[in-house]
Amino acid sequence: QYVPVLDFVTRRIGVAQDLPSAQKRALRRERFERSAKRVQAQRQLSMANVQRDTALAWLDRYYSQATRALLAQKIDEAQLQVQAAEVAFRSGRGSQADVFAARAAAIGLEDRLSEIDRQFRSAGLLLTRWVGADVAQRTLTGVPPWQSTPVEADISSAHLQQYPDLQVIGAEKEAAVTEVRLAQANKESDWSVEAGFSQRGPGYSDMLFFGVSIPLQWDHKNRQDREVAAAVAMVNESAARYEDAMRGREAEVRSWINDWQSGKERVARYRDSLIPTTQQRTAAALTSYSTGKSDLSAVLNARREEIDVHIQALSLERDTARAWAQLKFLIPDQGTSAQAKDKP
Repeated sequence: QYVPVLDFVTRRIGVAQDLPSAQKRALRRERFERSAKRVQAQRQLSMANVQRDTALAWLDRYYSQATRALLAQKIDEAQLQVQAAEVAFRSGRGSQADVFAARAAAIGLEDRLSEIDRQFRSAGLLLTRWVGADVAQRTLTGVPPWQSTPVEADISSAHLQQYPDLQVIGAEKEAAVTEVRLAQANKESDWSVEAGFSQRGPGYSDMLFFGVSIPLQWDHKNRQDREVAAAVAMVNESAARYEDAMRGREAEVRSWINDWQSGKERVARYRDSLIPTTQQRTAAALTSYSTGKSDLSAVLNARREEIDVHIQALSLERDTARAWAQLKFLIPDQGTSAQAKDKP
């Protein structure tokens, strides 16, 4: 049985163009601008974090190195103390318990030195991440800049808003506001126009066509209104998150300012009063020993306590310097990347 086959081929080509309102075009352009602003703020935040972490790693490595040098001196003093205790014991002027106590103190210092070495290596590994292995292995020289470089100790709202982490959240909040306005504008339909050419099969003439379409906005309650409500909820969430971040950042900055200012006062007290006093005590003990009025252990004890005070001062300086670094790099320093990488 013969079944006829209809050979019907249609070729169609055309163009279509949506015609959104001027308000929608402006809002869409604004949405892209908000997104670009957020990306820029995130870049600034990443730069500030890198600069801060580099400075903290450098400071940790610097003060670990300085503390190690003092501990090495203290170990030498402890070894002399062991020798003095052994001599006193052999001569009958001391007890065996004094010998064991001196040895235990020396072993404890060596263990403490091992801990400082671990901290020094850890700081070096962190510094390697930011500046590379070659730079991180350089011998640290100079003085940490926290004593000579001022920082902005401003906690006003205008200054806090400049911090990159708050700018990121602020840009997200602005973008959410734009989304609300765009969702409200989407309640109005966009026109679209279409024109084209259609080449139909045998027995049919070709055709030019032109059309205008207007989508029907129906079921506003379950569609457009819900889109607006979701966008409004995003605005409220961003605003709450921004307020919480503002309060949290202000509390952190206040704490760092307090640590920095208090630390500077205490460092000055150690440098101007406590360290000179311990040095004078060591000199007095040495004079008393040289005149035969005291034994060597008194000199060694005075020297050991002097070194302890130096180590305490270094620990205090490190904590103060870390507070300075937190404040210094809340906002990225654009000139830091152009400087040498061996200092924060």
